[in-house]
Amino acid sequence: MRPGRQLSELEIQSERAFGNVASGAGLSRTGWTLTRLSKRDDPTISRISYLAEHKDCGPFTYKFQLRPSEPHGFAAEYAMQSTAFDLFPHSDDLTVPKPVYLDADNQASLMTFIEGRPLSEFMREASFDRAAQLVFLEHAGRWLDAYHRAGGAETRGFQPQHTVGYYEKLRDQIASGEMKVAAKPLFLKGIDKLAQLAPAFQGRETVSAVQHGDFHMRNLIFDGHRMACIDFSKDQRAPVGFDIGKILLDYTSILRSEVDLRPGQVIPDDAMEAFFRGYMLVGQDDPSVEFLLYARILATLVHVPQKQSDRTDAKQRTLVRLRPIAQKAFDFGAKNRPKRARPGIRLYLTSKSLQRARNGEHEVFNAIQEVGRRTGTEVTLSRNAPKHRQSADTAEMSLVHMSEPIGRNGLVFRRLYAGSFWQFERCAARWQWQSAKARFDPGEIDAAAAATFFDDWQERLFGRCARQASRDGFIYMPLQGRVMQHRSFQSTSPIRMIEETLQNSDLPIVATLHPNESYSDAEQEALGALQVQYPRFRVQDMAMEQALATCDLVVTQNSSAAFHAMFFGKPSVLFAGVDFHHICANVPKIGVAEAFAQAKVTQPEFAKYIYWFWKVNAIDLEDDASIERLISRLNALGWKV
Repeated sequence: MRPGRQLSELEIQSERAFGNVASGAGLSRTGWTLTRLSKRDDPTISRISYLAEHKDCGPFTYKFQLRPSEPHGFAAEYAMQSTAFDLFPHSDDLTVPKPVYLDADNQASLMTFIEGRPLSEFMREASFDRAAQLVFLEHAGRWLDAYHRAGGAETRGFQPQHTVGYYEKLRDQIASGEMKVAAKPLFLKGIDKLAQLAPAFQGRETVSAVQHGDFHMRNLIFDGHRMACIDFSKDQRAPVGFDIGKILLDYTSILRSEVDLRPGQVIPDDAMEAFFRGYMLVGQDDPSVEFLLYARILATLVHVPQKQSDRTDAKQRTLVRLRPIAQKAFDFGAKNRPKRARPGIRLYLTSKSLQRARNGEHEVFNAIQEVGRRTGTEVTLSRNAPKHRQSADTAEMSLVHMSEPIGRNGLVFRRLYAGSFWQFERCAARWQWQSAKARFDPGEIDAAAAATFFDDWQERLFGRCARQASRDGFIYMPLQGRVMQHRSFQSTSPIRMIEETLQNSDLPIVATLHPNESYSDAEQEALGALQVQYPRFRVQDMAMEQALATCDLVVTQNSSAAFHAMFFGKPSVLFAGVDFHHICANVPKIGVAEAFAQAKVTQPEFAKYIYWFWKVNAIDLEDDASIERLISRLNALGWKV
């Protein structure tokens, strides 16, 4: 096993501090699994959060901050979280996590873990589903409405001159050279816009409430039903438009474009209507809402460094997304701007794949070129590197291989484990794909056609090795990476998967390590300890074809070996989400015991499933009708080609 990657100072210090934090909270110092939830590590801010799991308690969210070193400020944020928890009217679908323990000196804390994912992830998965986006916005509005009411909302006259005065001081600093900003003409135009609007809003009635202070989509945790919010950063009263403007601009800059806006508008009409169906403390015509939406653009731009070389990828993306919206909102040259050209298609590829594409050897690029030729759409190539991704035109139709899509019109492509079968989707998470959610009905598949198709591909891929497969009395367990972590798409960590397999089967287990993964000292030690504790578990080198030809059962998180096992007539138990789960024993769906029981007795219709998965649900680029099917698929995903 190769050594794992070197931990950063932030990771070392956070893991070192956790034992004391757990002990201080009255919990065990040992026996924990830490799974990273988020991380920011740059010269000014270095902080990390983990899901902390233990068999006897929890789970918890563990937060640690290395810099800035401001124990008083860290404690103040913890106190704000505590106040919010105490005040919030908790319900089945709206809540706040409970703070559990604070170690202010080490800038570390524990709070109850809220199941779910950031709302931003749900939004990205719904990139081409506007109706779903608006439902999510309405739910966010309901949460903020409950929070603002909980602290006791107060009516007051709106005073925009304070905001105008702040930005006019910034304008003086920009003019003197004391301050540098990105998109300077646009920023100054925005200040002019605020000064122009202020008199119309002066003194109008608004509502003041205790602020959240950082109310954006990444701080909302959602599980499809219940929504919670984290990372409160303000505890003073302010007009409600501050929090509202933050989330609405966050949504618009990431999911929408300037074409959805009228000149002078910041947020699309349908987004405003959806949010205020949930948020009813004030309406969308509230003066603080209308005015502070413009100020929120400036408040976001002011944190983007002037020079691109000084910007992180995130800051560059912020500027690229926000500039066209700001131009429309500030009515910046709207009459004189030329009409934008029709968006083209851009493929983002690795250096090696780029060379293959330029040599005419990349089958997806060749297919997309043909799509472009037939539809009159320009097709270009870029290297899949941060500097190219961050400068991407967000209106452009883009394709990237097996990673998160680029821009609001981005799609992902991936080979479906062998052959010329490809999937094109809106997100990289295979368990979220349409094919993963589709229903497989073997009764709808022609048995003769499926058998012919299966036999042909079995021969092409594995030949006699698959035809002469045997069952030699062991479980094949192809391990992947991060064996001690429990990630969001997994039912448990790989280490725990091994233990549960040993508990639910008497067969020996032969585990193999992924050749492209690195395994840390701690991971090696954990695997070694299991081999000592359980003599029928061993880690060894074995080729996938040999293992599939001789095993009785495959157990894995979501390794493609479980897909290839179908050609050998071998059942699989899956512990994680994946796209080919339909005829596998699925632990996340039916539980561990039932999955192993099912794997013993069921006889999956492998031939029909392979036919359905590849021929019905994928794009076969060797098929004569592949280009027509590809065009249809791309348009179904929201493109217009």
